[in-house]
Amino acid sequence: MFLTYSKLGKEIKINLNTPEEYKISRKQYQPLPASRIVGIDTESPTIQEEPYLKYLQVYTPQSEHCYDLQETNREGMEVLFSFLFEQYGEEYQNESRIKQRVKATKEKKAHRKSNSSRDGRRQKITPVVLAFFNLEYDLGRLIDKIPVFRRVIAYGDDSFSFDYKEYTVEIVYSCLGVACPSFQWYIYKKQEKKVVRIVGFDSSNYFRNKLKNVAAALKTKTQKLDMDTDMFERDWFYYPPTKEELDYFIEYSIVDARVHHEVYLAIVELLRDIDASIIDAKGCIPTSAPSAAMKVMQHLSPHDSYFPPPLWVQQFGLDTYKGAISFCSCPGYHTHLSVVDISSAYPHIMTLLPDFATAEYRRVKPGKYTQEKYKGKWGSLEVSGESFDSIYPPLVEYSEGKQKGIYGKFKRFRATIPEIYIG
Repeated sequence: MFLTYSKLGKEIKINLNTPEEYKISRKQYQPLPASRIVGIDTESPTIQEEPYLKYLQVYTPQSEHCYDLQETNREGMEVLFSFLFEQYGEEYQNESRIKQRVKATKEKKAHRKSNSSRDGRRQKITPVVLAFFNLEYDLGRLIDKIPVFRRVIAYGDDSFSFDYKEYTVEIVYSCLGVACPSFQWYIYKKQEKKVVRIVGFDSSNYFRNKLKNVAAALKTKTQKLDMDTDMFERDWFYYPPTKEELDYFIEYSIVDARVHHEVYLAIVELLRDIDASIIDAKGCIPTSAPSAAMKVMQHLSPHDSYFPPPLWVQQFGLDTYKGAISFCSCPGYHTHLSVVDISSAYPHIMTLLPDFATAEYRRVKPGKYTQEKYKGKWGSLEVSGESFDSIYPPLVEYSEGKQKGIYGKFKRFRATIPEIYIG
């Protein structure tokens, strides 16, 4: 069963393999211990007029390191993998036991005998969380000079393996270039029959603010240090730092990794105070505030199960999606501008939605649109009409990677009721 939606101008098919009745699980799992959370950060000072990845910092309660990649003449990913295997490498007997089995369809599952074959891997590998703050920025630094990583990760291939030095990397998923990036990889050292399972987590998916402000708000034990901006702006090749400056810069860098570690743990405790079932089976929290809000909404609802919307409702909703980069509709020089932002818009809107388990879905008969009829209503409509405002258009469509306002006559345009009402 397939649904389709448009992304970056391309039509993408979604294989819908959801149950007819969705049962809400409220199992309570324990979070991963702090020893399996790795705070990670990088520093790239200017050297010979180019940003140079010089330091890789990692922090765990067991150890902390600030690796000078320029001195070791090793790539950042190679150093990171070496550290992870020293700390967390797990042995496996047979490669077949840790290999991902093909996920069964609903039809195959229906014909299975009780406790016969199952999805997933036979040998469970406990994950290690790499706690970033601005994941794509630091990961981009780490893979920038490694073509094989850039090719695979840039195209977002899932369930794909490739070799890197003495390691084999299996991409379970890589959600990069999106609003809330994350990833999960398995790293193998086949000659030693060892494996590490890593989950990439970005704390900035929960807090769109500076690390210093986030740490202060969460009252983490370690607070971010201040650093003279001159250390980032000047060229270290022509104006090398003094020993005192360099010692403080290394301390500053290690503290950042420690703060990343503590911010992740603070988010875990914050979520568990709200919802005891927020931890998933692998011991991790949702990858972002919106996904956590969805889980909390389900867990705190009075229902144990619900029926997903009919396929035509889901397809209609996907047709209203117009995700893209917004841009200035009136280029030129402007004065006296005000920037307006809505705090926590997505979670707030979710609190206003009707009960997902008891909501009714119905088709609207063709007719004339009136504001009063749709005030406070939720859903999607297909509308035709004419837009007379080219500066602040009432509706937007996708065009060449941007959100383009609709001006002039339009026909059979699908949009959400709130968009149409506000427009």
